[in-house]
Amino acid sequence: METATPAASPAAAETIAGPAETPDASTQALAAPAASPPAADEAPAPFTANATRPLTIPGSIRLAFDAVGRRGRLDYKAMGELTWLQDGDSYDMRLEMGDWIIGKRVLSSTGKLSAGGLAPTRFSDRFRSERAAHFDRQSGRIVFSANTPHAELMPGAQDQLSIFAQLAALVAGDPRAFPVGTTLAIQTAGPRDAETWVFSVEHEELLYLPGGQVPTRKLVRKPNKDYGQTVELWLAPELAFLPARIRITFENGDFLDQQWKSSRPP
Repeated sequence: METATPAASPAAAETIAGPAETPDASTQALAAPAASPPAADEAPAPFTANATRPLTIPGSIRLAFDAVGRRGRLDYKAMGELTWLQDGDSYDMRLEMGDWIIGKRVLSSTGKLSAGGLAPTRFSDRFRSERAAHFDRQSGRIVFSANTPHAELMPGAQDQLSIFAQLAALVAGDPRAFPVGTTLAIQTAGPRDAETWVFSVEHEELLYLPGGQVPTRKLVRKPNKDYGQTVELWLAPELAFLPARIRITFENGDFLDQQWKSSRPP
């Protein structure tokens, strides 16, 4: 489920993280009617998952990141890599992060591509052991391997990794439709449950990263409950609007900050 109105990335413990290298931003557009930009004095139309919007799916790419973080009293440096593969019909997305000190965490998402963007079928989160969420579209529910109660599958639902590529596809499809102040509400599944993540477009920002100087558009997801995490994404046109920086901050103060270092073909 997705909504929007005007306004302008992530950490290593029990959730997500992200990618990077300066790629050839090859993309594949999915057919959808172009939307007229709102007048300067008008608010953008509400963003809904059922609305037909132009989408530009990123081309396959591999992004490498340098990362810094904090876990308890330990400050650490680590590496991250985001692999995004798509063939116009289906996608395979994988994010690896960590090092020998904190251990390696691997998030993966697989699914189909459609006129509505990404339609995940399976999400997994592996750190020592693996937990997964399965998108059962026939029964209209999301089922979790952790034996927690299943969730109703809402239109436009994503998982904690696929949402990065879905946001990239939406913003790349029509950047003018997401001015500062826009909010996007998307059902997002983790390994144990699914909740609505609301992102706000905060501002445009020029970042100086290990991979170079990159113009970006910053989106922020703030927790809607006490134990949620703050997710900050800096979407980069140079990377087909995939995130050049991802910072996740947890309620206990732990965080992971991944910054784009390089890009290469998969």
